[in-house]
Amino acid sequence: MYELSLAIIINSAYPRPGGVETHVKDKVSALNQSGVGIFQFSLAPKNNVGHVTEKNISITKFPMQFAFGSVMSFPPLGTTRKIISELKGQRISCVSTHTRFFPMTFVGYRVSRILGVPWVHSEHGSGFVRTQNPFIDFLAKIWDLSIGKFLLRKADFVVADSDFVAAFVERLSGVKAIVLENPIQIEKWYKPAAEHNGEIKSFVFAGRLVPGKGWDTFLDAVAEVSAANPLLSKIPVNVFGEGPDKEEVLRKADSLGLSSRICMHGNVSPETLRSFFQNSIYVNSSVLSEGFQITVLEAAASGSRVVSFDVPSAVSLKSEGVNIWVTQKGNYSDLNKLILDASYSDFTPPNKEQFNRWSWTDWVEKYLNIIEQIKSKK
Repeated sequence: MYELSLAIIINSAYPRPGGVETHVKDKVSALNQSGVGIFQFSLAPKNNVGHVTEKNISITKFPMQFAFGSVMSFPPLGTTRKIISELKGQRISCVSTHTRFFPMTFVGYRVSRILGVPWVHSEHGSGFVRTQNPFIDFLAKIWDLSIGKFLLRKADFVVADSDFVAAFVERLSGVKAIVLENPIQIEKWYKPAAEHNGEIKSFVFAGRLVPGKGWDTFLDAVAEVSAANPLLSKIPVNVFGEGPDKEEVLRKADSLGLSSRICMHGNVSPETLRSFFQNSIYVNSSVLSEGFQITVLEAAASGSRVVSFDVPSAVSLKSEGVNIWVTQKGNYSDLNKLILDASYSDFTPPNKEQFNRWSWTDWVEKYLNIIEQIKSKK
């Protein structure tokens, strides 16, 4: 029996791609290595449900209902009761959920109250949901202003993964969240400066292929800077990620004259992505309500020349003195100018110490302190 056990209740889990899914996977691993018992509950396609135990981590997947694209799905009736039954006798210390608009967050709230244990909610959004569909945006905002606000106010503690997210949480609910920026496995991503030769090998986009994530802006920028700097006109254009816009990406690349240079890689391992980040120009052109965007950290640690809109991770890196190029979200002309600046720059890769604030060891210590604070007040 673990001294401290955590029930993590989330909508979707790794290996499903996504920033929250990857964060939770690494969080589970880091907490378990620190001696915390983990019971993870999530939704999954009907052909991938059931219970398994992997590396002393209990994992239960329930069938997702009423899946809405690749973004939203709902738990079946009786999910709360089944979770309570599975946790009976396990001496759960705390319930953990992620993102206010996922239905499993409401399940997590109910489980915590039935068990009588603290509930720590982690928030990852820095604004209302933004898509290319005004109707979806409207419905999401109604959800946030009702159920989302309710859940944030009911949580015993809210953790935000950036100052941007904390500010949104307070605007929406009046709740003051504590900021714990998403960490990275620095040993996995960092490449010493000696391994960089200054050559620019490729342009890189990494993210879901959905409206607003910036793949279209990325391709427009590559076409423009390639025309302005002939040295860039021959290097490959690597796109990583999956999504409903995949065919549209190829059509747009063809219309811009990039079809001979573009390579669609889909979802790949961190090791593969790191190798492509090294000596590349990585462009983050997302205009969504990003909570932190860990990929920016990973690209910078791998030795990429990072050009980004001002998402929280880019702003944090800049404050640490890391050599990256940042402009205001939606400033497309400046983004293109900065890509050119990066291509001409005598680039100096960051040193490992500049990533110390994003270590998992430090994150776990702070997270467990939060749980202990709540328990002491109960």
